[in-house]
Amino acid sequence: MTDFQTVSKKGATKALKNTQKRDLSTELQAYELSPQKLEEIALHKSFPWIRPDHMKPTGTADLAQVQRDFLQHMQTCQAVLDQLPNGEGVLYKTSMSVNDIGKLDVYQYILFLARHAQRHVQQMKHVVKEWEQN
Repeated sequence: MTDFQTVSKKGATKALKNTQKRDLSTELQAYELSPQKLEEIALHKSFPWIRPDHMKPTGTADLAQVQRDFLQHMQTCQAVLDQLPNGEGVLYKTSMSVNDIGKLDVYQYILFLARHAQRHVQQMKHVVKEWEQN
């Protein structure tokens, strides 16, 4: 299981547990799903970030495995959303250092993952365009 899957599943479990301690309707009244810093995640080079060495692409990943992993990640996100149909995901937050975002609730974390995937698609389109021009 990847880090994001662990965070997503644990976050969902903790959010559901927090429904016993906190008032969900009060939390939902002032809710903001997508702060600006979260939107910037979808845009390549929209903020300074130095990639950690362990995240550097090696060019050796098996495409079929990457596709399977991506599908599994999407299924995990959907399963977490299915667990939290009434807004319970706002009741648990985790820290996110990327772009100095700070604390994200479960829904925002999943949105972060979706925006991050959008950025990768944007990068791939740019690479294809450069390749076609050469």
